[in-house]
Amino acid sequence: MDLAGKKSYKRGEETYQLSLSYRGGSLARRGGDRVPDGPLTLAGGTRARMFDLLRGPHFTLLSPGPAPRVPGGPAVRAYAPAEPYGGERHTLVRPDGYVGVSTSSNEELAAYLAMV
Repeated sequence: MDLAGKKSYKRGEETYQLSLSYRGGSLARRGGDRVPDGPLTLAGGTRARMFDLLRGPHFTLLSPGPAPRVPGGPAVRAYAPAEPYGGERHTLVRPDGYVGVSTSSNEELAAYLAMV
């Protein structure tokens, strides 16, 4: 009981669901983990926070190149990160903040976007 005489509840990891994983799920190809928040540097030196980039009902692509155009595919916002997500890998984050696919193949990325 708290000071007002009401029953209090402790919220743990299960309530916040921050350790939830979708690895091996049908919408997670080489992905399935929640993307952590934190600072990152985009190409050109712009600084941002990961959760600010993810905010909204869209897929977020962290990639050295533009998102492939998929007719009828989902809305995708693309960013070219310098660090810590730099390199030749494409990481597509679903609207729920989980990695849908992480690949170095443009074809695999386009196939995933066509599937969703």
